[in-house]
Amino acid sequence: MHKLLLSFSLAALLVPALSLAQENQPQPGVYCPHLTRDLKFRDTDATTGGQVTELQKFLADYYEDYPSWAITGNFRGTTLSFVQRFQREQNLPAYGYVGPLTRAAIAQVCGTTTYTPPPKIDSVVPNSGPAGTAYPIQALLHGSSFTSTGNTIHFGLATVSNLTSADGTTISFYVPKELNSRTEVPPMVFPFGEYDLYVTNANGTSNTVVFTLTGGPAPTNASCTWNNHTILHSQIITAYQASTVAYGNQCVSEQRTCNNGTLSGSYQYASCSAGTAASCSFNGQTVAHNASVTAYQSSSVPSGQQCVSQTRACSNGTLSGSYTNATCTVQPPPVAVGTCTYKGQTYAEGQSAQVHNTSQPGSFGSVICDNGAWVLPVSTTQPQFSGENICDTNIFDSDRTDLGCGAYEPKALLSVSPRHGRAALSVTVYSTGSAGVVCAAHTISWGDGTPTENSGTASCIDSFYHRNTHTYASPGSYTISYHYEQGPAAYANSVNVRVDGPTASTGNQSQLASALMAIESALKAILQLLGQ
Repeated sequence: MHKLLLSFSLAALLVPALSLAQENQPQPGVYCPHLTRDLKFRDTDATTGGQVTELQKFLADYYEDYPSWAITGNFRGTTLSFVQRFQREQNLPAYGYVGPLTRAAIAQVCGTTTYTPPPKIDSVVPNSGPAGTAYPIQALLHGSSFTSTGNTIHFGLATVSNLTSADGTTISFYVPKELNSRTEVPPMVFPFGEYDLYVTNANGTSNTVVFTLTGGPAPTNASCTWNNHTILHSQIITAYQASTVAYGNQCVSEQRTCNNGTLSGSYQYASCSAGTAASCSFNGQTVAHNASVTAYQSSSVPSGQQCVSQTRACSNGTLSGSYTNATCTVQPPPVAVGTCTYKGQTYAEGQSAQVHNTSQPGSFGSVICDNGAWVLPVSTTQPQFSGENICDTNIFDSDRTDLGCGAYEPKALLSVSPRHGRAALSVTVYSTGSAGVVCAAHTISWGDGTPTENSGTASCIDSFYHRNTHTYASPGSYTISYHYEQGPAAYANSVNVRVDGPTASTGNQSQLASALMAIESALKAILQLLGQ
């Protein structure tokens, strides 16, 4: 029986590598990685069988400033820069490529030269074939610790040199049909029989397997074509069901094997990537995936209460929670409701009283308690007096003291109606300097920060009176100030207006009761008049 030996050899490359790093003494205690293949930029643990992490562990132990967070199993910029640094220190070409020279230098500083296991052959496919005119026969070795370049296969007395391995586990080669170590012309053709086959490379010498040369026709082991790439017989590739998947989903893959021109499986894509997570929208604002916003149950709450909030997080286009308001404000405290007195009796807001009319002796006039002041009721025939403070007039002088008014002083007429109400509150103001003063320019300050109104004759409703309107948007207590000048004479007056918030005060909550009491008082006064 005749045997043909196959092997890889990189010993010639390792000798200069060890001599270049000779001045670097071994450092006991340094982590010695288990490196069995070449590594390069962008390699990962998934494609190298965990070799990238082995390299990163060595760099982190050898260099104090190598960041621990960079041990990721991905050969990226940080790992590349430290590999180049190590290569410069070892007088090696600093390309960042971890080949046999760099692995030998790593083994040297670790104090060992046995830094990877020797190559191992698991099988050769096919393991037999015919001799003679049917050559060359293409075969595929399966195993481990094959180097990316520099593998030598020994086949009996023949050798096949400088073979490559893309993944460290397979080598494709042609079985030699003649002795290349002899000088016979014509060269000696291998006879039929069994031949020992083994591999040598920088990692050592493999075990031996048997290849049988036979007679008869050569087997046809056709390759396969996939995505414009040639797949050798018995070669295995990873294919994906789709080129992209939605965010949060995983790429589905399968192993496809070429068997004499037929590729198993059905997946068509050579790579697959996950999509980008979708953002969310909240009140016209874009919320990125994994970001959050604070939302509120309502846009405002009554005085004394707290705004209720929740954190809403965006997850791939879905916003958690249910609150819909971006802001929330606490309403100011309700303004206290004033009362009025007449002849020592207290009247609630909205109640009326019958007082003596000085201008018509023996008659009575109706006044209403509004925002803590006695005012004239709303009149459709004389609207300019609607809401006028009776203390600013002299028509009820006989009851001034009983009404809580001081001594009469002429003032500008300033009638405001209504003097209280819920926001937004619209008020109507009638004003004039004094009786007999011709309607002319004047100023009104609304007391809420809005610009002072400088009214000319455009707001006059007749020769004497101005009519203006204003709306108060927010709850609070406001003072309307009126000022008028004509020659040396100056006239002024002011009125308080109360604007209630969404939640009424205690006085406002009894508004209906007060109104009913006012109606009752008015009926009693009418009955008294009828009785006279």
